[in-house]
Amino acid sequence: MAGLYHDFLLLDHSVEYSRWSDYTAETNGITLHDDILFYIQDTTMWIPTFNPSTNKRQFGLNRWGVTIINQDGASKAFLIFKAWLDLFSQGPDLLTLRGLYSFEEDPDGAYDRIQIVKTELTSKLREIVRYLKLTRTGTHYILHWGI
Repeated sequence: MAGLYHDFLLLDHSVEYSRWSDYTAETNGITLHDDILFYIQDTTMWIPTFNPSTNKRQFGLNRWGVTIINQDGASKAFLIFKAWLDLFSQGPDLLTLRGLYSFEEDPDGAYDRIQIVKTELTSKLREIVRYLKLTRTGTHYILHWGI
């Protein structure tokens, strides 16, 4: 899938939230396409998070900008991402999901189709779930960059 991506990076809890910009070039994280996060966005809005740019607590992942999932939101985030992992694991080898309504392909409009190989998506979600297990213990937190 070409396009815009979100990055998730696991950081040790000793790294201050204000240092998030030190990690913008980090490449050891997990990358998820914006279409996938938009697809599951209603449920990610239930996760208590922290915005280091505004220094305020909030709910959900910032589509544009940074978000921190710390121990406060890790248990709920774990359950949500694990549920999506379990659900997508039941699908066919090539997952086809309904995207946004668009007029790009059809002048009368139609829903975009999001296609992704199941094992590619589930391996990324499995790794996010692993990150969240560590985050629940308070030893780490997740730094998320939106598009």
